[in-house]
Order: sequence, then C-alpha cells, then structure tokens
Amino acid sequence: MLYEFYQYLTTPCSRPVKEIGYLRELIGMAARYKRCRDAWQPHLDRCQELIIQAMAGRSGRVVVLGSGLLYDVPLKHLSDHFEEVVLVDILHMPAARKAVRPFANVTLQTRDITGLVEPLYRHVKQGEPLILPDAANLRADAADLVISLNVLSQLAVLPTQFAQLEAAVAQSMMQAHVDALERSSAGVCLITEVEQRLCLDREVIEKDQPLSGVVISRGLKANSTSWDWDFAPHPERHPRYDLIYGVEGYFC
Repeated sequence: MLYEFYQYLTTPCSRPVKEIGYLRELIGMAARYKRCRDAWQPHLDRCQELIIQAMAGRSGRVVVLGSGLLYDVPLKHLSDHFEEVVLVDILHMPAARKAVRPFANVTLQTRDITGLVEPLYRHVKQGEPLILPDAANLRADAADLVISLNVLSQLAVLPTQFAQLEAAVAQSMMQAHVDALERSSAGVCLITEVEQRLCLDREVIEKDQPLSGVVISRGLKANSTSWDWDFAPHPERHPRYDLIYGVEGYFC
C-alpha cells in the first residue's frame, strides 16, 4: 500500500489524467495482477495467442490501442514481426517504459483515444460546455494492423464516474471506437470484455453486459473466439464471491 501511494505521488502525468482516475486505476491494476497472477494468466495467454494469429500476413506498422501495463501484449513477437510497433495509451507507467527499452522499433504514444478527457475535465472543473467529439480519432491510418486490447468496455468507465455521464454518452464513446476500427483500412484485432458475472461457487448471482447497445459488425468478427477471465477470484473483492469477465476476441 505504501509503494502504491508513493507511485501515485511520483508518477508524472497531466492533472486531468490524474484527477479523472487513470493513474490510480493503473496502479491498482498492477497491484491486483500481483495478487491474482495465476488466475489472470490464462486470459493473458489467450490475448497474446489471438494477437499472434492476427499478425499473420501483416507487416510494416502495428498500432496497439490500450497497451496498458503490457501484460497482454506479445511485445517481442510484435517487435520481431513488424518494422514499427506503436503502443498507445493515455498513460504509460515507468515499468512499461522500462520494458520497451530493449526494442528499438517500439515507440510509446501517450494520448487519449476518445478525445473526451480534456473537454470533460474542463467541463467539470471550469464549467465549460461539454462538446462531444464527432468521431474517435485512432490515428492509425498508416498501420497494417490495429489492435484494440481490452480497452473498449473501459473507455467510458472513469469518465462516467468523474462526470456522471448519461448512459447514452457512455455508449456513444464505445460505439465511436468500434466505428473507427471498422473504417480503418488496416487489419483489425479487437479484444474486449463483453460480460461481467458475479458468481458463488461458479453459480451466477448477477450478470452485466458492459457493451449493451454497442454494435460490432460481422466484418470485424470474421475470426472470433471467446473465453473467461477470472478477474477477481475470492477473496480478492469479497470473501466468497468471484468476479468473472466474459471476453471475446475478433480479427479480420
């Protein structure tokens, strides 16, 4: 806990990124990974395996949206296979920056792929009118492969908590991301959480669908698979209940 607090105080990032909660979320995710590593590993392996499948026949430039802490990124495979690897996230932690140093063709881009974080912060803190972006700008037009990695369902979570966004706004943020992927001329690999299940002894007690209302076209689902992510096995969040994510992966 003290180390996490030290990270929060010393990791450089912009005020909106910090106050909306992205730094706190990444620090918490790294801590949870340490506690739940064995339970997470099958999910991380499946992510990497699907990305490696999606790489076949592609070369040149690959862009990873939501590279995060790199647990689910087959970094060496990408570096060996592509001429250029671009890892995109709203914040890159020091451990991720250290991990990419041995790879000369890997670069980090720090940016908000929703285009909403700065306007949302100014809206809440300074009272400016909130103007939603017309479309998500993935900046991946020159890529041969675009990977959206466990980020789609998370795009609206922290903004919604920060500004009490309406459900329709949250849905539009996720749909804009999917629409931008569909417009891309590159190959696409999309891995996303589609269901949350609260379970007791593997019996489902509650169920939620974070992508409710978001339409993913058949074109993006040319190749598809699914699996479970044992995200918070007890007693991680509760003495008896497990939180399990249903995950789907597509590539075209």
